[in-house]
Amino acid sequence: MSMIKFGTDGWRAVIAREFTFDNCQIVVQGIASYVTSQNLKRKGIIVGYDNRFMSREFAEECARVLLGNGIKVYLFNKPTPTPVTAFAVRHLEAGGAVMITASHNPPQYNGIKFIPSYAGPAMPDVTEAIESEISRVIEGGKVYRLNLQEAQQLDLLKDAEIDQPYINHIYKIINTELFKERKLKVVVNPMFGAGIGYLDKMLTELGCEVKTINNYRDPLFGGSLPEPTNEMLTDLKRAVVNYEADLGLALDGDADRFGIVNNVGEFVSPNYFACLLLLHLINTRNFRGPVCRSLATTHLLDRIAQRNGIKVIETPVGFKYVGEALREKGGLL
Repeated sequence: MSMIKFGTDGWRAVIAREFTFDNCQIVVQGIASYVTSQNLKRKGIIVGYDNRFMSREFAEECARVLLGNGIKVYLFNKPTPTPVTAFAVRHLEAGGAVMITASHNPPQYNGIKFIPSYAGPAMPDVTEAIESEISRVIEGGKVYRLNLQEAQQLDLLKDAEIDQPYINHIYKIINTELFKERKLKVVVNPMFGAGIGYLDKMLTELGCEVKTINNYRDPLFGGSLPEPTNEMLTDLKRAVVNYEADLGLALDGDADRFGIVNNVGEFVSPNYFACLLLLHLINTRNFRGPVCRSLATTHLLDRIAQRNGIKVIETPVGFKYVGEALREKGGLL
């Protein structure tokens, strides 16, 4: 078989062509070997999955391989956003997480993503080590598996129930009283993905009047891409205008990306929002620290940072470079 490339976003491939149960076993065996080499077996690994075709079944197979390597597994019992899976790593003090998702890729894709113990994106030092372990399996290494029922009897398989702790955590880091005062009208579009039942639930609890669209599971994502870009949010723009809402919020397939539509149905660009976020962190939250941005990101961030005496760190294009800068320099944004 061909070499499996495992990067910051993990490994993604077309279902039934390359993304098969056999190849999933190989990839997860590589992850299990890496986890073992880092002495993280006893901490356990979270296994999450999105709304894509057979994601639950692939997640269960991943769990079998991890369990076969003597690694405790916390398996979610429903589709879960990638940020919730990452939160579970910290909340349960796990050794990492395996997430079955192809994020915003077309419906025919699925993927496997590894979230390290620090609960952020896996950087090259981690992904290269995992890829090396995967190569060893491809070259003739053994894949170990354990039946889920037997694992439960051995107390190695646990349910990952994390929704309420995650929601409570979000409420601690936002101004809940301001939400309750404003009583915003919001249209939420989870784009048929794993974010269904999260953002709309929290906004409703915070006193917002919420209307949802595309809030049921559809592995074909309505015949479109589950990507919250300007081109893909025509229905959200229309709903915001028709509903006379204050704003519209969209999530991608695994809810780790978002899109914003303003009250007149216009898409708010990520670059513009990044500037608003930086101003909020500086002026409202009184945060300080360097700003990390890639060459492709708006230089308006530099002007805001300069006015506030904040250093800007410029990196090559690619999140692995921005991620490394954030980890090494302790960036604000």
